Amino acid sequence: MELEWTDVMHYQQQMQRLIRLLLPQKPGRLTASEWELLSWLYLKPGQNRPMQLSQCSGMKKEAVSRCLKSLSEKGYIAKQPQPGDERSYCLSLTELGLEELKNQCEANLDPLL
Repeated sequence: MELEWTDVMHYQQQMQRLIRLLLPQKPGRLTASEWELLSWLYLKPGQNRPMQLSQCSGMKKEAVSRCLKSLSEKGYIAKQPQPGDERSYCLSLTELGLEELKNQCEANLDPLL
């Protein structure tokens, strides 16, 4: 059976929804969407603009913007303006963001170990 690209996209969205439901929600912790964006920033440091994060995560641009605002307010990400384009910026993890990502991953793995 050959899958169409729209089928693959549908299955990917279902998997992401399932993963978000399975991640434990603890007060003061990252939301599943925040965790996903921090993970992308860590795994793909060169692809760190909001539009790219939206495309690779499958999240809507508005949801990415809300998550990035929250992550920035928490001090987990830093924004660097792009030379020549006042509206564009690159994102990177801060040391605090990397530590929180590590802590969240360990907390998610605890029940499995």
